[in-house]
Amino acid sequence: MHSFRFPSGAKLASVSALALTFAQVAQGFIVFSTDPNIAYTPASSWDLLSEPGSSGCGSEFLLGPRDNGVVEFTFPQASTTWEWWGYQRSDGGLAQVCVDRGNCQDFSYYNASTNGSENPRLLATITGLSNELHEITLTNINDPSVNAFGQMTVDRFVLDGANAVPGPPVAPTFPADTFISTVPLGFSYHAPLILGGHQPAVEVLLDAGAPDVWVISNSCTQAACQGHNQYVPSPAFVNLSIEDTEAYGDGGPDNTFVSWRVNDTLTFGDITTPQTTFGAAVQIPTSGESLDGNFGIAKSYFAQCGNSDTYANFVETMYLQGIIKNPVIAFYQLDGTENVPSGVVSQGAIGGLDANKFTGEVDWIPMGPQEMWTNPTSNRWVQASSSSDTIDATAQFTHPAITFDTGDPGLLGLPHNDWVTLMALIGAQGPDSNSNYLIPCESTMTWNFFGTQMRNYTFNLADTTSDNGSGFCNPSANDAGDTTNWITGVPFLDQYYIAFHYSANLMGFATRNLGASAAGSSPYLG
Repeated sequence: MHSFRFPSGAKLASVSALALTFAQVAQGFIVFSTDPNIAYTPASSWDLLSEPGSSGCGSEFLLGPRDNGVVEFTFPQASTTWEWWGYQRSDGGLAQVCVDRGNCQDFSYYNASTNGSENPRLLATITGLSNELHEITLTNINDPSVNAFGQMTVDRFVLDGANAVPGPPVAPTFPADTFISTVPLGFSYHAPLILGGHQPAVEVLLDAGAPDVWVISNSCTQAACQGHNQYVPSPAFVNLSIEDTEAYGDGGPDNTFVSWRVNDTLTFGDITTPQTTFGAAVQIPTSGESLDGNFGIAKSYFAQCGNSDTYANFVETMYLQGIIKNPVIAFYQLDGTENVPSGVVSQGAIGGLDANKFTGEVDWIPMGPQEMWTNPTSNRWVQASSSSDTIDATAQFTHPAITFDTGDPGLLGLPHNDWVTLMALIGAQGPDSNSNYLIPCESTMTWNFFGTQMRNYTFNLADTTSDNGSGFCNPSANDAGDTTNWITGVPFLDQYYIAFHYSANLMGFATRNLGASAAGSSPYLG
């Protein structure tokens, strides 16, 4: 039996417009703990763990004997500085750090008050290096303050030399034989899919925040499953005999999903895969579900790390089977406020981009190695009003990654400490007795993800309909508690034509075409 996640039920501006330059990157060039330029010895003593705040695929922990742990890191590119981020330990910790086999100094990672739940912290910084490739050696040594060896960890290294700014990625190309298949989208990335060849189609959420899939099947006899379009197995059906469960609330049967993994046909628009894996739900929470299912479109086959128990999603499967030319799914989502011409509707496309649905160039932004569609680092600016100074707040936030989730109805959720920082930066009022804030109604945030177009993305942070008469409003963003990453959802994503490219590990953003030509469809080539 396996457990996995089920979900709960802008404007573009050029870089010059804000006089912001790429060289101002404060996060630097991040090297995750699993990078091939890092070697851990002895290998049997180290293990990759996903702990609070872990970046990339997780953090490396010295779990074996502590008196001989060594980390060797060769710079992948020239840099004048080096940072080591990891976890402080309450039972002692001291590392000797040497540059190019010499020039050694000791750095402590001991903190008697840490409880093990904090995010990785900056443990060491070396500056003034010559701008070239260097080799860093970290050796775990006895901490005389406790007369013991601590548990050394590596979450990431950061380079900040003159050449260490991450260059923009290379935009993917789309060959002349690219074709796309499309489906109409309902509210918030809801799409019709035909499973097992049976009509009517099931209505599912295409969820970028989940790697797994479930759909209500005809084997579910609960009252909560009635009134839904249900999956009916076809003659091609194969039961994989793997049961998946997920419990909510008190974990009782009234709050539990149960599904069985199956292989069967799936049709998206006018193309069909003869076999793809999904979960046929036989039990859902008694409160019911508004949709017939949830189809995760997070990376699985193309993820460089994550849950080894997941399976390729239907986009990856169609590409691996040669059914589509490009492992891409793209969305043109309208929220109802655009006043578009007749015939222009929300649409999902698979196999490539729909050239009729966007204008200008696509800004392809880099993603991290994990399953989720997460940009590992970005520049972030905030402004309290049009007359106030723009603040480069990048270095003041401690969580550099932003996850994009079509299954999240919120504009932006921030980890608690970054939320408190944001409130201070924009001069918020509060918190009140319920921990709520009011923020200036003109408050904005701007992101730059270091994409192929180096584009800035500016959006309002306030719900301007809630002005209290003094120029302060309820925030549209929220305190997400102890989450690891920032998470942005439907209100941000709806502003753009967006695409997920699996093999390139890129996400594309473009200006939506709201004209009459958007009623047609044609594949983007080039």
